Amino acid sequence: KKANFFMSWPPYDEPIGAEVAKRMLPGSVLFYIGEGYGGCTGCDQLHAILNEQFDRLDNVHIPRFDGMHDSLMIYRKK
Repeated sequence: KKANFFMSWPPYDEPIGAEVAKRMLPGSVLFYIGEGYGGCTGCDQLHAILNEQFDRLDNVHIPRFDGMHDSLMIYRKK
């Protein structure tokens, strides 16, 4: 069954975010708070999956701590 997910600051350089993204069904929406590729959240594999298997629907600026470059990114799995 298709489900939507909220992911906030998945651990840096650990595969849990990538595993969630891989298992999502087409049409599911991912609400992701974190930094993009090369940032302090998620692993390179997660960001590759997001680039290849998802369409970015929106990028919402949110309040941040100094020095952080995170935002709310909304993706739909292709």
